[in-house]
Amino acid sequence: MKKYIKSAILGAAAVLLVGSYYIGSANVERTLPQFVLKHLEGNPKEAAHITLEGELYFNTRTRFSSAVREIKIEDERTTYWQKSATEPFSSSPKIAELKDQYRGFMRGKSSYDNNFYEDQTELLYAESSDNYSAGDEGSYLTIGMLNKKSGEKKEFHVPLSKPDRDSYVMVENVQRANGYIQVIIQENVHGEASKQSIRVLKIDPKSKEITDEQTLSAVDTSDQKSSINSNMTPNQNPIGSHPYELLYVETSEYDEKNGTTISEERTSYMVYNANTGKLDKIKSAIAKKQMRPKLIQGSILYAVQSEKDGLKVQPYDLQANKDLAGYTVNWDEEVDNSTSALEIRDGKLIVYSLDNLISDGAVNSKPQQVLVADVKTGQTLYKGEILMKGSLEPGDYQVNINELLYK
Repeated sequence: MKKYIKSAILGAAAVLLVGSYYIGSANVERTLPQFVLKHLEGNPKEAAHITLEGELYFNTRTRFSSAVREIKIEDERTTYWQKSATEPFSSSPKIAELKDQYRGFMRGKSSYDNNFYEDQTELLYAESSDNYSAGDEGSYLTIGMLNKKSGEKKEFHVPLSKPDRDSYVMVENVQRANGYIQVIIQENVHGEASKQSIRVLKIDPKSKEITDEQTLSAVDTSDQKSSINSNMTPNQNPIGSHPYELLYVETSEYDEKNGTTISEERTSYMVYNANTGKLDKIKSAIAKKQMRPKLIQGSILYAVQSEKDGLKVQPYDLQANKDLAGYTVNWDEEVDNSTSALEIRDGKLIVYSLDNLISDGAVNSKPQQVLVADVKTGQTLYKGEILMKGSLEPGDYQVNINELLYK
């Protein structure tokens, strides 16, 4: 009898704890900030296609110190929801779609676009064991293959030859070319002789071995006064077939006292073609002006540079190795990897801010903006800013925007 009484008491306590959490959360829910898109320029109807997504962190003022809500901002409304503990993390809508379509194959795999390749007949996966182990000389790549028509699944390990046991390897891209699986990896070696390299591994799915290896970029990162990185330009379709990769080296000098960047230099602009295996310098104003490569769509690279009259956009044809007609769009912010993002959807170039809407419970003085322009001419189709409706209720809020959907 005592056993059942104890179980009943524990059950009641659990209900009270969970109930107090949801009651506290529900009370806070009614005071969460609301945002709208304010039209500044162009056709206001374009705003109906825009959805901004991110997270809100806040103090619930209960025994549970903090909570997270997913946030969706549309033209005239803000929606909040809370993911369940069992809902899988997904870094993109495409990964969520793959997990829904191919649950058996996707089970236990990473949620990052870079680890996958998909075409009409197969789905490929590659991941480094360094992602979940100590990363010693026994490191390897896990390769997964799914025949989408027959449903046949294969998985095998490929040992990694690492020159330094203190190095860390991660997968940057997976492609299928000329019958081989090509995996681009980034290797970082830590310590006094720290260095970084980007290499492409050609893997034969029949022999399950690496048949060829090519270094695309290598830099010495041991200088403590500056940050030196080999970078790969994001692709608009990271999981699909895209044979071209643009690599460049970026060196940043920092002021240690106030934590600001003193100077940035971009060099060694190289394009890699997975179909031919060739690595060539690009012949473009992009390299001469040290513009920032932002995105590849198909065979077209888009690089940007902030200028007095706006944001200079320079398209470059990677296949023909030539510049296309450039243009300037009405955007007065820096477009780097932390403050602004650039995407191309349905023939439209979209730029949006990534700075926090709210930090430490205070609304940022400069509203975040969204720009939609014609991808060929740069003509502004829509420009707006994100504004909060009403006043901010007292509380320790932080709102981050990390993705824009255009439908």
